[in-house]
Amino acid sequence: GSSSAAAATTCPAAENWRRLAKSSAGGVSAEAEAHAVLLQLADNFVQQELAAMAPSELAEVLHAWGVLLLRPPEPLRILCKHVQCRVEEFEPEALARMVAALGRIGFVHEGLLEAACTQLAGRAVDFKAGEIAAFVYALGRLRFRRTWALHAVCNHALGCIGDFSPQEFSDFVYGLWLLRFKHEGLLSATCQHTPGELADFNPR
Repeated sequence: GSSSAAAATTCPAAENWRRLAKSSAGGVSAEAEAHAVLLQLADNFVQQELAAMAPSELAEVLHAWGVLLLRPPEPLRILCKHVQCRVEEFEPEALARMVAALGRIGFVHEGLLEAACTQLAGRAVDFKAGEIAAFVYALGRLRFRRTWALHAVCNHALGCIGDFSPQEFSDFVYGLWLLRFKHEGLLSATCQHTPGELADFNPR
């Protein structure tokens, strides 16, 4: 609650954000006092030497802001710009988590999303099915459509369609639908793949 957020204000480190996100389950943002503390914490965080932080730590912070539904415009802009400049340092899991966070809070930073899509297209083979699903679903929520990246990831997905869980595959396809993107090969593969998996899909 408010007390845990206030305690963290004195040490605006990635670990504090991880703990806040884990303990709150998004509930902290509903408390006006705690939300104000979190906004101050975000301001404090981006005043640090971000270049000295590991990519995993930066990803953890952005992920936490997504969990907390925290959307401080200027700190987000600063953090996203920094991550954009170092995007090649991030592992696929970290990229997917950050894009998913942006999707959750509805924040479009074109520079970072463009750079992340470039990584997705060029390194699709390194992304796990769940990471692809989270990434594309977030792009759909943000209505951030880059045809060249979607073509690349769909071409890759054709060879690993069986690696998606029902929920992941549903998120992936729904993200493509939100983007109004049609890939004939994937559409055909979906029609062949889905009937055999229907028993594992929930009503949603």
